[in-house]
Amino acid sequence: MGKFHAGGSEVPSSYCGLLLESFLKVLGPFGVLVTVLVGCVLWFLVPTSFSTTGRAMVAIVLPCMLLLMLFLVAALHAAYRAFSMRGPRLPRLVYSRRPYAPFDSAKALCLLEPSELLAHGQHVVFVVKGEDGFEQGMGLGEVVNIQEDRRIQVTLLQVFAGQEETAKRLADGDAQIIAHTMVKPGAHPWASLEASSE
Repeated sequence: MGKFHAGGSEVPSSYCGLLLESFLKVLGPFGVLVTVLVGCVLWFLVPTSFSTTGRAMVAIVLPCMLLLMLFLVAALHAAYRAFSMRGPRLPRLVYSRRPYAPFDSAKALCLLEPSELLAHGQHVVFVVKGEDGFEQGMGLGEVVNIQEDRRIQVTLLQVFAGQEETAKRLADGDAQIIAHTMVKPGAHPWASLEASSE
């Protein structure tokens, strides 16, 4: 299937990353530059009758207040984004291998992060994101175990025609395939496609 990439901007994995992204989106670097320029201008505009300490206070305090306002705007923007993105997300696939008994009839055995989206015995569809950013159905599977640490074991039971090589790489633990494979719960339009027996 060729090389894979994320196919678009990724959501920051932490609030700090979200805050930095928000800071950049609200013209953070430009705002800092303007703040420094304002401080320099104020230093020369403050009457010379002011003491050096007084001039320095005006030239420093006002820009600092502007910086604080800029930071608050970025924090509010980050909080809004965090609120809008909250909710269950697909569990990340962390490991895959060739199956062992009693799942040796499956094509691959995978381990997912904990998720409330999946339950024991639930049918799932394996999807891989290609280099063009499009998601392609790889095959169908099932949740076979919820571990004590809440991580989830899923088996790839059927592979769609044309996806045999990708499924083989998944079973071999190919890190590139693992990073670009998603496991989605429930019925899916791909489930109606003919699956290969290989």
